[in-house]
Amino acid sequence: FVSLFSGVPPDPTRPPMSRAVPHWPGQPLAIPMSPASLEEMLPEASPEGVGDDLLLLSAQDPDPAQPARGLGRLPFFYGWAIVIACVVTKIAKVYGTNVILTYTVPGVLADFDLSPGELGTLFSAGTIGAGVCQPFLGRAVDNYGSRICIPLAVGAFAAAMLAYSLVTQALALPFCYLVIRGCAVGVLEMYPNVCINQWFSQHRG
Repeated sequence: FVSLFSGVPPDPTRPPMSRAVPHWPGQPLAIPMSPASLEEMLPEASPEGVGDDLLLLSAQDPDPAQPARGLGRLPFFYGWAIVIACVVTKIAKVYGTNVILTYTVPGVLADFDLSPGELGTLFSAGTIGAGVCQPFLGRAVDNYGSRICIPLAVGAFAAAMLAYSLVTQALALPFCYLVIRGCAVGVLEMYPNVCINQWFSQHRG
């Protein structure tokens, strides 16, 4: 700005202005101007001296209230769509929690002729295995993002619940419990929180 209003050519050794200037998302950094209109306002300023800065100042960040691609402009703040999707995901995973699985215990004991202690052992084995996998699943969402990890986790949870209703061998139960518990108590509890935090931190933070 000093070079614009003083007529002094900018220092070529000065690094160009960064777009990371604090501003409200979705608002332009400055009033867009063409080099011709700027020359009319400031005849003594050289258009060559303001070319790079002018392009950066007239740039405008995308509106965070809208999706990044594909859906066009929406009549509501897109962040609430992210929140609703994550809330629905966390509601769906309750079928893998202890409270809901408790209702399946009498039927499982009768179908597989197991004692409560034997079923508890199988359930514990699956739960411990799911806990061992959590650090690796947490790293996955950091590397690949919630857009990929949440649908995969929901699909794995649905497949495990379907398999849980169809198994005919008691030894298959720990593998079902491993996926069900790993998704319900682990990733489907964690991934939506990460998704909301990352989205709002990036677009509104």
